[in-house]
Amino acid sequence: MKIKSNLLKTAIRTLAIFAVIALVASCNSDDTPNYNISLIPIESVTLPEEAVEQGKVAELKIYYELESSCHEFDGFTTNYDDDEDEFLVGAVALIHDREDCTKYDTPKISNSKLRFEVDRKEDYVFKFWRGLDERDDPIYLTEELKVKKDDKDDEGDDPETEDPENENEG
Repeated sequence: MKIKSNLLKTAIRTLAIFAVIALVASCNSDDTPNYNISLIPIESVTLPEEAVEQGKVAELKIYYELESSCHEFDGFTTNYDDDEDEFLVGAVALIHDREDCTKYDTPKISNSKLRFEVDRKEDYVFKFWRGLDERDDPIYLTEELKVKKDDKDDEGDDPETEDPENENEG
């Protein structure tokens, strides 16, 4: 009897969960905003003029295009590509599904800052998404963030600066 009781309890719980899901899914409020999420083209980027120290935060000022009054900037997406040792950056927008949208004659250029923690000694390569070409391949704006090198990190690393005559002394 205990097995049947547990099966019955499980079946009742499952039915209750499905009933709640069906109830929630059937609720359609006109107050609920309808929108799509999309990448938007990055127009240009301003990187720090000076090399950034390891352990510090670099601010990248990113300019992006908004096509209409229904495009709302929602942040950035970043992805590190291990194979190419570069960061891919895209600007994300919410595109509201409303009838009162005004399409701009030319895209409105806005900007936001992306704060990036410099946690290595090597320079960073960033590829900023600009859109797609005629074959639907991504187009990128490539920029390099310079990392400040410590003087002591450079000592002895360059074999051309070592004096080969002093190697044999000792």
